[in-house]
Amino acid sequence: NGGEGGKHGNPDHNKAIDDAIKALPKKAKNIRKNQAQVDINGNKVGNNRPDIQYDLNGKHYNIEIDRNLKNSQRHETVIMKNDPNSIFTRKNHKVIILCSVANYI
Repeated sequence: NGGEGGKHGNPDHNKAIDDAIKALPKKAKNIRKNQAQVDINGNKVGNNRPDIQYDLNGKHYNIEIDRNLKNSQRHETVIMKNDPNSIFTRKNHKVIILCSVANYI
């Protein structure tokens, strides 16, 4: 959806997602907001809906913006189980914390 998906969650959560999409690298492709998880080839790999997904330099990225670490860890577990070759980033929209999971390739 090019990152132009409808509102997701409460207004501050949605704004944090939209702000993160605007901050993505210019070369990011296949930007998805709140859509079923896919892999680098666009194949659906899960029914979960990461806040943001995109492709960059031959790798697929998933970003979750959460208020608490427990929810974020749960999202990470599901996302990485569905696509262990993807890169997961966690953001807390109250205090921005970036934590990338190494690519398993």
